[in-house]
Amino acid sequence: MEKLEKIEMDGRIYFYYNGNFVDENYTKVPTYLIEKLTQAYLCSGNIINEDYFPTDQKELYDLIMKTKNKYYLKCIKLSEFAIENYINSDKTFVKYIAPILTSCYRLANRSYLAIVFYRKNKDKLIQTSALLTSVAAAYCDCKRYKEALICANKALKIDGESEELTMVYDRINRELKRNKLL
Repeated sequence: MEKLEKIEMDGRIYFYYNGNFVDENYTKVPTYLIEKLTQAYLCSGNIINEDYFPTDQKELYDLIMKTKNKYYLKCIKLSEFAIENYINSDKTFVKYIAPILTSCYRLANRSYLAIVFYRKNKDKLIQTSALLTSVAAAYCDCKRYKEALICANKALKIDGESEELTMVYDRINRELKRNKLL
């Protein structure tokens, strides 16, 4: 069961519970308040404080999941922290964090960092389709289509086709045909 998290905003009290914002009467808030409440929630001291890095693995994972779709730079910092602290002790945990990190690098227009991270750590990482697909997309972003194809083929061998992988293959094929390399 998720805990009820209190948010004070504009002199009123709201709660974040089970993925939803509710008011003090525990009714869902109007749509127009959600963006403002999300910002207040994620920027509160226990969520997105720049210096806050949870030591509890579950709390760290939850925070990464809360930040990954919008707060890319914070998610990058949290994911880097998680990987740095767990890469030698809990490869299963890192297996779930690494593709999030590489995707956030890309979303923050830092695709080259996804490649650097992967190349530096590939011997320590569990190779998953999600990770390899994200790295292949990063190679595409950097116009390195042959390396993208290598990663995409590895991803395909692991898990077969996925929507994301198909989009990566489309980008690779389009560029290789355009440059007559295919």
